[in-house]
Amino acid sequence: MLIFRSHISIGEDTDQLTIDTCAKIDIDINKEDISVSHRIGKLNNSMGQRPNAIIVQFLRYSTRQMIPKNKKKLERGISINEDLIKVNLSILRFARSKCVEKKRIYTSNGKVMYNDGKKRFHLFSIQHAKDLIDDERN
Repeated sequence: MLIFRSHISIGEDTDQLTIDTCAKIDIDINKEDISVSHRIGKLNNSMGQRPNAIIVQFLRYSTRQMIPKNKKKLERGISINEDLIKVNLSILRFARSKCVEKKRIYTSNGKVMYNDGKKRFHLFSIQHAKDLIDDERN
């Protein structure tokens, strides 16, 4: 799970930031529910750049699954996304750029999914995404 927050402070406790973020969406967790959390990548000190994401691994799958269901309650400046491998992230970005209704493209357990209104499809390649979305337009 990736958490994007609008600020970074020196000596921050990423476990506590995760707990605070979950509290904002009415999910009660504590430090014992978190296996590991930390900022990823090099520290961005440049003005105007988005702060590095916090990556979080939870001890239980059930705890992790509560978060996507409630993330719509988050305030501006905070977002939560699944941590995707490069290929799936490319597929997600491509599909969202081509699909008129962005809500039809989502991720579930690391897979990129497309809902055409009748059926859900696992998008396994950019070509597959292109074919499905183009079929919808026609």
